[in-house]
Amino acid sequence: NTGTWYFNEATRGLRINVMLNAGTDLDDATADTWTGSSEFITSGKQDNLIDYAGNEIYLSQFSIVKGSSAPDSFLGEPISVVKKQIAYYVERFDHTTGGSETISRAAGTTASGSGRAMIHYQPKRAIPTITTSAFGTFSFLDDQNTTRAPSGIIINHTQIDRTQHICTISGATMGAGCLIRDGSDTTWIMADARH
Repeated sequence: NTGTWYFNEATRGLRINVMLNAGTDLDDATADTWTGSSEFITSGKQDNLIDYAGNEIYLSQFSIVKGSSAPDSFLGEPISVVKKQIAYYVERFDHTTGGSETISRAAGTTASGSGRAMIHYQPKRAIPTITTSAFGTFSFLDDQNTTRAPSGIIINHTQIDRTQHICTISGATMGAGCLIRDGSDTTWIMADARH
């Protein structure tokens, strides 16, 4: 609870280490206290997180508190608020819950193309740039339940809260239909307003 506080990115004020492996030469630390350099675990203990490939470390959060005691709970904003703040700038729609997952319903389909609107979960700070996985990771299901491979996806209209994209296809039956994930491919659409 003493020392110098740094307020710039160029100076490292605190280093947090996760010890993967340590033996008896590094075991002179005392639990729940600051310790000297090169002492990482408490006396008489051993640390070996690399003895098995299935060992995993999960860190949920760090709290840096000035003073001799720390609060019992995290003082940041709720995760739901943080997610909305992030989505104000960038959102990535990953379609990974199942094979041939529906991405968006078509507004109108002809034999050569299909247009649809995708609503963003959170309006963006500015008109976003839209990027997608390769068009081969998408597929189109027409209103006759026939799957068609698109030859391209065109983003033709974007606002802060929605994006209209056109799927170029060949031989589809006119009607509704929908854009779907192509089998189990890695399929995504990202709206990025960080610029």
